[in-house]
Formats: sequence, structure tokens, C-alpha cells
Amino acid sequence: MAESHSPISGESDSGRPAPSFENWSWEWLEYLARSPKRIRVLHVLDENTHRKGELSDTLNIPRSTLLRTLREMREYGWVIERQNGLYEITLAGSGIVDMFEEFYRQLHSIAGLTKLEQVLPLKLTDCPEFRSLLQGDIGYDEISTYVSTADSPYEPMRQFAEELRSTDVECLFLGVANPFYSDALERALESDSISSLIVSRNVVNELSRINTFDNIRVERSDLTTITEDQFRYNGFTTAQNVVIEGLNEDDLMTQVVVELSLTVDIVREWFEHIGSTL
Repeated sequence: MAESHSPISGESDSGRPAPSFENWSWEWLEYLARSPKRIRVLHVLDENTHRKGELSDTLNIPRSTLLRTLREMREYGWVIERQNGLYEITLAGSGIVDMFEEFYRQLHSIAGLTKLEQVLPLKLTDCPEFRSLLQGDIGYDEISTYVSTADSPYEPMRQFAEELRSTDVECLFLGVANPFYSDALERALESDSISSLIVSRNVVNELSRINTFDNIRVERSDLTTITEDQFRYNGFTTAQNVVIEGLNEDDLMTQVVVELSLTVDIVREWFEHIGSTL
């Protein structure tokens, strides 16, 4: 493997002033943060060696931009160029990919919880339990978030419906009647995969209009609790997880769906707080 090193002071190979050792890692982070395509270059090389042309085509990066990026990454010691023209990631570069992916997943989790905080009622989020979640007291492998975007506006709803359709539900709480879930709800109720149901009165009225709730109210009143208090969100628990949906107050469109592991103490405590408000 070709020799590579990080300059401590003085000038880099390109003639640019090199940072002091204390600031070196911060420059790395800022360098990657300025362009997501840089971490994509490392990610592709982490999977296999490539030539310049292959990288340019695979990542849709102009050749001149790619050459500059590869030169900079060689200076940092993240990649090397073989004599046959193949570019290969170094151990340091591979380590950066692993750490950046972990950082991204943690950031994605916090972003999803932040979106949930914006759309849930204050009484659910203005509590120590939720603040602990926002501070990162949960691993990225114990949380999944699905946020509505311009490209995928219905992805959170699809995820919620699929989970409802395919999972044994211990407790389902419905504060908003969403026609998108009618089929999944009917199937879940008909298959007896829902153990208990908490429904806001306004949802009962709406579901009755589309004949989703009448049979359940008559035949399965034992599993149903109707609350007069309106709550503007939906969710459910399984043996392992709690899934909660946050909606935009103006049009009641789903903005985010978050799934959290109930094996985590702080998640279980937050859900107990939610239950106390229903």
C-alpha cells in the first residue's frame, strides 16, 4: 500500500497551508459536510476498487470535480491510486465511512424525533421522557423514522398501514380517521390481531360513515374504549415497539411516523406518559 500521512503543520502536497494537528479532524468533518458526494465517493470505493471513469459514471460527478476530490482524498490518506489506475480506499478511509454512516443514522433519528415534536400535542412532548429521547438517549438501531417529503409524501402513511396490517397489535389508539388506513384496520380487526382499541369519539362518527366501525362496536365492544377527549394523532403498540404518527394540524396530513423499541426504559416511560393523557 502506498505511504500516506496527514500533515501536522506547514504545507500540504498541493501547496495549500495545512492545518495544525489540533484542527485536522475538524477540517475532515467540514470537508465532508460541504459536499455529500465526497462521502459517496468513499462509500463506493469501500465496496470495490474503481477507475476514475467508472466513478464519474457511477456517481454522476463531472470528471474534473472527481479528479480534484480524489487528489484531495489522497492527500488526506483516505484513498490511494494503484499503478494500474485503480483507486482503492485505505483503512482510514474505510473507518471514516463506517463512522459517518453511524453519525448519519443518529442524525436521522434525531431529525425524525424533532419533526415528531413539531406536530404532536405539547402535552406529549413537554416532558422529561421525550426530552431524553431528543438528547440521544436511544440507539439508532432502536428507532425508525419515516418523514413525509416532496418526493415521497405518503411514505409515512404507507409504513403505518403496513405495520398495522402485518403486526399483532396490543393497543391501537386512533385520534384521527384516515381513510388511507381503512383497509388495514378492517383486516386487522377481522383477523383478531388487535387486543385493545382506544378511539376518540370524532373518529367513531367518521368510521361509522364508511362502515368500518359499526360491526366492531356491536360485536367487539369488549376490546374498545371510546374517549370523549379528542387527541389528534394515531399510534399503536406491539409486544416490542410503539409506533406513533404525527400529523399536520391544518390538513391532518401525516408528516412523520416513528417506531421506537419498548425494550428501552425511556421509551416505555414515554409511552406510559402518552397513555396517561388518553
